[in-house]
Amino acid sequence: MKKLIAFLALVMAVTMCLAACGDDKDDQTQNGTSTKVTTTTVTTTEGSGDATTEGDDNNNQPPAADGITIDGALSDWSNIKTISIVGSGDYEGKKATFYAKLTSNGLYLACDAYHDVYTTTAGEWWQNSNFEIFVGSTANKQYWASAKGMSADNDACAIADGVTSAKMVTEELGEDQPTIYHTITEVYIAADSLPEDAVFNNTTRVGVAWKTEQDDCNNGGNNTEKDNWWAPAGIKTNDHPDANQAVVTSDGIYTKEAYTAATAGNMFFGINSEWSYVTATSATAPADPEGWPNSLPANASKGNAPFGQRAWGSTNLWATTDNPNDGTQENAYIWLAKEITIDDLSSLENKALYTNMFYDDTLSLYINGTLVFEDKDDSAWNDGYETYCITENAASLLKEGTNVIAVSLQQHTGGYEFDMNLYTSDANNIITNGKTAIYAPAAE
Repeated sequence: MKKLIAFLALVMAVTMCLAACGDDKDDQTQNGTSTKVTTTTVTTTEGSGDATTEGDDNNNQPPAADGITIDGALSDWSNIKTISIVGSGDYEGKKATFYAKLTSNGLYLACDAYHDVYTTTAGEWWQNSNFEIFVGSTANKQYWASAKGMSADNDACAIADGVTSAKMVTEELGEDQPTIYHTITEVYIAADSLPEDAVFNNTTRVGVAWKTEQDDCNNGGNNTEKDNWWAPAGIKTNDHPDANQAVVTSDGIYTKEAYTAATAGNMFFGINSEWSYVTATSATAPADPEGWPNSLPANASKGNAPFGQRAWGSTNLWATTDNPNDGTQENAYIWLAKEITIDDLSSLENKALYTNMFYDDTLSLYINGTLVFEDKDDSAWNDGYETYCITENAASLLKEGTNVIAVSLQQHTGGYEFDMNLYTSDANNIITNGKTAIYAPAAE
């Protein structure tokens, strides 16, 4: 009898312990709000393709020296620069904040998303809630972590081949919250799983996006556009390997413009700057407007770039359509000019002069009347704010006092766009995706 009582007491104790410990997929209470949490940790094995696994036992954690644990929490991401997309208007409350860090061991990424649709059972990984990543290189390799297979009863999900480890944690928010779900996704890609030419001057280029089909947001904070592919304003993902993807360093993730501003020796003007401009039709366009390329007529219009309709934030100040080459198209040509003032030319000696430029089509760029960049062949356009070195010695082109930057474009067919900045920097501060930065003819 005593043995039976002791046995029953033991069973009760174990039962009470299990009830107290619970399961991390059970309903929990946070800040007084009932939530349901689903977690997943996944790892790849060589040649596994869409790899899935359950639980934490096989999670290949990165080296402790890097300071980040792949655990679905962001407490170890302090003091890291981030970029975000924040919804407004009808999409208020929706948000995706992107984290990234590059070390000698590999690339770390995280996405902190507040969203209204959480999909786990669609047929393809990209049809489920997912964090998608492209690492800029010649191959522009795609990586991802998807909620495919996740549920309250099964915490397995899918990741791309090449992802060393990842974890997703999703909580269902209370009814009084502006969005329904909150998901934190962390991804670690070991250095030997990155594309061969992905790291250049201790930096890499990435495109990042949070995506769930049927969950739209005014993408990039642009109230006129909505999409279920949430990418920060101006950050391309996979359109072009040297386009306007984000830049990742040991300090965090930067937009290309923000990285340029952080590393430039002299930022003469940035993207979205004001220009004077004139337009003309195919039939009436003069060879050059009055004073070109050293000035524009006094009655020239003024406006802020981007000009055209391809970039986020375009106001379409250059409004045109495909050119039929019969003189019927309006505004086939645009000329732009702006002035910058330099007080001390000696500070520019042996400093390379760079631009991040987005152009489409047929561009000519002048500085103080000297043609320094021209693209007039059949593919005279690019796919984003690509980096070009104008000259390795800025003092050879610029002068003390007033300097004139002049640009002309002609629309042929398809999209049309213009925007640029101008700055100096040491060559080792420039992201060129592993390629030689000197695309433009250097001024003698």
